[in-house]
Amino acid sequence: MGFADVSIAALAEDYGLNIAQVFTICRRFDIPFQDEHSQLALEDAKRIILEVRNHPRVELIEEPRS
Repeated sequence: MGFADVSIAALAEDYGLNIAQVFTICRRFDIPFQDEHSQLALEDAKRIILEVRNHPRVELIEEPRS
């Protein structure tokens, strides 16, 4: 799988989301990431973009507490 050369932060900015919303989508689809600077695989970036286009209101998921 190739990389899209787009970070989570850049994707959030391009689509008017905050970082937490993109993290929520990543968790929902089991897309691996470390932080907002993580580079996304091409298929993962496309999946996030399609989700945002199909469901513009992203419900935030709280971080599990340890």
